[in-house]
Amino acid sequence: MHKLHFLLFISSFLLIISCDFLGETDNSLVVVHTEYGDLTFKLYEQPEEHTENFHDLIEDGFYDSTTFHRILDGEMVQGGDPNTKDDDRFNDGMGGPGYKLPAEIFPELIHQKGALVSARVIGKDKLDKTAHGSQFFIVYGKTWTDQSIDSLANRRTSDIENFYIAKYLGDSLNSKIRDRMVKLSNEKKTDEFNQVTDSIRKVIINKFDLKPITYSEEARNIYKTAGGMPQWDGEYTVFGQLVDGFDAFEKIMKAKKGPNGRPEKDIIVTMEITGSEGAINNNESNTSNE
Repeated sequence: MHKLHFLLFISSFLLIISCDFLGETDNSLVVVHTEYGDLTFKLYEQPEEHTENFHDLIEDGFYDSTTFHRILDGEMVQGGDPNTKDDDRFNDGMGGPGYKLPAEIFPELIHQKGALVSARVIGKDKLDKTAHGSQFFIVYGKTWTDQSIDSLANRRTSDIENFYIAKYLGDSLNSKIRDRMVKLSNEKKTDEFNQVTDSIRKVIINKFDLKPITYSEEARNIYKTAGGMPQWDGEYTVFGQLVDGFDAFEKIMKAKKGPNGRPEKDIIVTMEITGSEGAINNNESNTSNE
C-alpha cells in the first residue's frame, strides 16, 4: 500500500476508534450537505443542552441556506450564522438565534480533527466560556508529537498562571507588591524580580487550586495520528464528531479565501437529521486531556 494512502487509512481508522471511546449507541446522524459533498456527524449524549439545541435548530430549518463564513488554514471551518443568508458580507459572524448557551465542557471530549464545536461569545472575560447559540466550527488542526504536546501543555499552564498573576497584581489590595515589581523592573534587577514573581506564582497556584495542563495517552495518540487542536481543549464545548465526509472536508478547507478567511465563493449548506434517535454516550470515554 502506498505510504500516503496507508497514513490516511490509519488516520481515518483512529478517528472511528476514538468515537468508540465515547460509547456509541443507536445514534441519529446529522448530515451537512454542501456542493463539495456531505459531512456526516454523530452527536454526543453530553453536552445535553448543546446537542438538543443543535437538533432543534436543524429541525426548524435554521441552518438551511447559511454558509461557512470563515475558514482558517490549518485550524477550522466556521458556520451557523443566519446573517450569511443575506447579501451583506460585513455582518457575517455576528448573527445568531438571539440567545447564548452555557459552557458544557467535558474533559474527555477533545478537539480532534473533525470535532464539532460551539463557537464562543467574544467578551472581555477570558474565563467566560459561554457558547454561541448557533455558530459552530469543525476542527481541522495538525498532527502532533509527544514533544510538541508537552511543550504546549507547559505553555498553556504558564499562560493560565500568568493570567491569574496579572489579575492578582491588578487588585488594588496588592498595589504595594505591584509597585515593587515595577521598581525592580525599572532598575533591571532581574533576579529579584523573578524571585518576587515566583513567590506570587506559588500564592496564585494555591489560592485558585491551579493544576498543570496534561494530556492522557489516549488523547495523545489521537493528536499524534489523526491530528487536531489540543490547545482548545477545556476552552470550547465539543458536542459532535465527523464520521464520514473527510474528503469533502478537505476540499472545503482548500477553498479560495479572501480577507478574514471568508470564502470567495459562498459555500451554502443544508442540514438534516437521519437515522434513529439518540446520541453517542460519552460517559465512559477514556480520552481525557485535562
